[in-house]
Amino acid sequence: MQKKLKYGITIVALLLLGCRAGTEKSADEPQWTVDACLESDGLFIETKPPKCFVDGKEQSLDGTSILPEVELGYVDWSDEPFFKVLRSMGEPLDFVWDVEKPLIGQYGKSAVIEGEIVFFFRYSTAEEAVQERQNLEENEQAIDGSFVRWGDEVHYAQIDAVVAVYVGSNEEIIKLLGDAERSVH
Repeated sequence: MQKKLKYGITIVALLLLGCRAGTEKSADEPQWTVDACLESDGLFIETKPPKCFVDGKEQSLDGTSILPEVELGYVDWSDEPFFKVLRSMGEPLDFVWDVEKPLIGQYGKSAVIEGEIVFFFRYSTAEEAVQERQNLEENEQAIDGSFVRWGDEVHYAQIDAVVAVYVGSNEEIIKLLGDAERSVH
């Protein structure tokens, strides 16, 4: 009985140590700068204070996380024309999350397509979405005047009041978003 208790305590201690491993900030972790953000294929947003999104996490420029981990409520966008078109083209959109504080638009979603993140931003009108997209494509500036620098490989698509933003070079995703956009025009 004591032998089993001893092994049980040892296992619990090892599990607790394993849970703690990796939580300390390493000296090797990057110190976030605008250049580091963009070199990491991050999204740099010129606001006060400046923000950087890398691998789905918002980073301050000193390397600490700005936003707390928050579980968001699910908002159904299955009736959005953009999502309907993508599903009709065979994209299941199995992994979709709310964006708590959208960078642009009124509401945001992020979805995994072909193993990469694609952002969707909804506006109050299609006209507002068109204006925002044009501003971003021309001068990286949102309607509200803030600068949004996605990086070199940014691709936009729009259906009605939703603008999709993909930052990357996966030709299948670029083609899928372009085909979806052309299918309604």
